Amino acid sequence: MNTELQSVDVYDPVTERWTQASDMQAKRAHVGVTAVNGSIYAVGGWTEKDGALATVEKYSVTEVCYFILCTDVE
Repeated sequence: MNTELQSVDVYDPVTERWTQASDMQAKRAHVGVTAVNGSIYAVGGWTEKDGALATVEKYSVTEVCYFILCTDVE
């Protein structure tokens, strides 16, 4: 299944609850995700239109916004 999503759900281990964050700027399927120092990183992925993505988006939990960090990962 290649479902492309922009939505992001954030888990808070203190409250043991999920909340919906702002949507990513790009839809992605098969994306790599990690959380570091209060930020969530979406790395690469795939879309039907563009194929493999070479972009990185950073979601700042404290600033509640996204930043495009890289548009050409090699």
